[in-house]
Amino acid sequence: MNKKSFWTSRSRSRPLFCLLLAAGLVGCRLLFFDYEMFFSLQYIPNHDMLAGAPFFCTNMHSLRTGGEIAWWNPVNHNGLGYAQYYQSFLSPVAPTPGSLPFIVWGQSIRVLGWGGFAFPEYRQYLAFTYILLPFLTFFWFAFLASILFRRRSVVLLVSVGFALSGVGMWYSAWLYFQEPATLFFFLSAWLLFFRRPTVPRGMLLLAAIVVQAASVNYWTIHNSWFLLILLASHVLVNRDRYRRAWSIVRRWAGQHRWTSAALGTLSAASVGLWLILIASTASEQLDKHDRSAKRNYVKDEALNRVQETRWYTIELFNPSLKKALESYPIINPMHNARYIGIVFLPLLACLPFVRWGRRERWLAASAAGVLCVCFAPPFLLSAWEVVPGMNRIIHLFYMYSHLWQVMVILLAGASFDRILSGPLADVKRRVTIVAASIMGIAALGMFWFGMQSDQYHTGSSAMEGASRAGLLMLVFGGLLWKVITGRAEHRATFAAIMVFVAFADLSRYYFEVNRADHQFTRLMRQYIPYPLPADCQSKLKKVWKKGDRNAGFEGELSPMFPMETELWPHNLFLLPHPIAVARKVHEESLRPWEARPSVRFFAEKAPSDAPSHFRTTLNVNDGATPDLAACDEGFECRFTRWRYSDFNFEVEVPSEGWLRLYSLHDPLWDVRVDGKRVQVHQANNVCSAIQISPGTHQVEMTYRPLARKLYGPACTLLVFNLLMQGFIAWRFRHVRRKEPAPRILEQRVALRQSPELRMTGGGYLAPALQEMAPN
Repeated sequence: MNKKSFWTSRSRSRPLFCLLLAAGLVGCRLLFFDYEMFFSLQYIPNHDMLAGAPFFCTNMHSLRTGGEIAWWNPVNHNGLGYAQYYQSFLSPVAPTPGSLPFIVWGQSIRVLGWGGFAFPEYRQYLAFTYILLPFLTFFWFAFLASILFRRRSVVLLVSVGFALSGVGMWYSAWLYFQEPATLFFFLSAWLLFFRRPTVPRGMLLLAAIVVQAASVNYWTIHNSWFLLILLASHVLVNRDRYRRAWSIVRRWAGQHRWTSAALGTLSAASVGLWLILIASTASEQLDKHDRSAKRNYVKDEALNRVQETRWYTIELFNPSLKKALESYPIINPMHNARYIGIVFLPLLACLPFVRWGRRERWLAASAAGVLCVCFAPPFLLSAWEVVPGMNRIIHLFYMYSHLWQVMVILLAGASFDRILSGPLADVKRRVTIVAASIMGIAALGMFWFGMQSDQYHTGSSAMEGASRAGLLMLVFGGLLWKVITGRAEHRATFAAIMVFVAFADLSRYYFEVNRADHQFTRLMRQYIPYPLPADCQSKLKKVWKKGDRNAGFEGELSPMFPMETELWPHNLFLLPHPIAVARKVHEESLRPWEARPSVRFFAEKAPSDAPSHFRTTLNVNDGATPDLAACDEGFECRFTRWRYSDFNFEVEVPSEGWLRLYSLHDPLWDVRVDGKRVQVHQANNVCSAIQISPGTHQVEMTYRPLARKLYGPACTLLVFNLLMQGFIAWRFRHVRRKEPAPRILEQRVALRQSPELRMTGGGYLAPALQEMAPN
């Protein structure tokens, strides 16, 4: 292969184009919008994105120092701690340990730690959350768009609309990018396989299913209806393709029985193991927290959160954020940012006049289904109430508008793709009329507002929004008119200009929303100074040290991440029941927010001459013992091992009594004294206690949820499964169908012989032939 053909083949590469596009979008967001937060650490991430930092940082720290993720977080409430794995695996605000990028990243950090290389945990969180996950999301969305649309200018346009519109801002604020990355990965693999079933594409689809199952979390449940709507409508529109794909799968499985049996067994085992892990996490911890137990909503509460229809209709084309902020009584700017770009409005207006194929019918049916979810009709409210997991997401209908926005962007992209591919003569005339009408309406609107401009004060959001909308409508209408009426060789130029103008429009809107969201973040987190003090920035740039054994359960971790969140250092977002009860009790022995010794001895017989402040009582909740008094004389405790989920300490006990462990009571703790397992009692409603005999003892505490036992095998099985699928894809990479399906071949021959094809020279029917081709 000569040099010219090599670069030609590379320029036509779909993955390479999507990689460059995703890298450009991520780089644009970092350099122009998040520079001070990401590079100089002058302020914290906007909105709720900071809440995920404690999970990610502690997990990476635990992997580097202990070889596994942090199942227990001992920092909260001055060492009481809480079961972190529940929030880590099911969290709506942080990357989950079941996602493939998290597994690869975490194990890489672990391996580098063996060689003495370490990276600051907070820097890792920023890189993972603001570079890797957005890059994967933008890549798979662009890849999905490249499957749907033939023109790269259309892929550019819809990708810019996705990344820099209100949709991209929502993901940047608190929906985070893990779930959309796996969602678009799955949809891309699905469309690729059922368009042309081959073994490599089948392995890609199977990998997407396994990866999605491993990363099931809060947002997976939220997006399940969206995914169901897309798949169901695609099956209805492409029934013959699914029958053909199923016959090919059966034929291949019959010819390679041992391979298909091993592959099916391994994939089913991997998916099953991950689902068991997630289910055990939910069952062990779901009802142990104040927030979880109280959040069983009813239909009326969900209906009250449904948005006004204008929020996800006309607001999609309102370029003035200031007007949106003034119109809705919500201080949160992210909930008001709905703009997707004026560029998509004329394209949507042209949609009814272009030729509709399977793609348009599928996207239209899917968009209609998602719009129905936004309306929150009674039958969906009933389904929301009975489907497991749904009734804990009160804002499900409230937030489906951002998925509706994605469908609107894709529908407009389909219209643009049809226009650029060359419409028939009658369609061309009608679309030209639409473009001219848009220009006329925009010009009249701008003239009318110009005549009325004296009625608007300087800085009027209404005047600014109307002026910008009218100008953009005029520009996009003119460009669209040139695309339709101009020469074929000039279409790419005008399409590129449309993309550039749309990028300029959306980037300004993104900048305004990002700035407004930063102001909202400062308002809601006034306890975090702006800009961050120099000493705080210095600590965030440093690698975390190992947990200090001399500091007890807490391990002196709090100073390493010197910023408060709802989950650090006091877990108020997911408050455990015992702490919620103790906060309402004024007895000193039940106040969990004051620092206490990690381990304290309580004698069976309290000294009668002990001072009042010395006689701190211990009440074992199961009634196994009466009041006990603390006795520090003759008692010593030395921690010999500190890990997030494992603690060892040596105690010298002067007499019969109890050890009060200042750690939140959880029945999943396995405590052993001198190698023998002992019963752990709940003490003072919050802590734990064990009986102890006089002498020197070695105490071992190990936190043992079922997920901790399954996580290692599940990760190993997942990686092995993906490697096996990759090997099978490589092994059968050259297998091709020798001839097209008979029905498709007959349709192609009939089209080639049609009079319309001979009259037009085949140019305008090329899209139809390409759509029916079995490629």
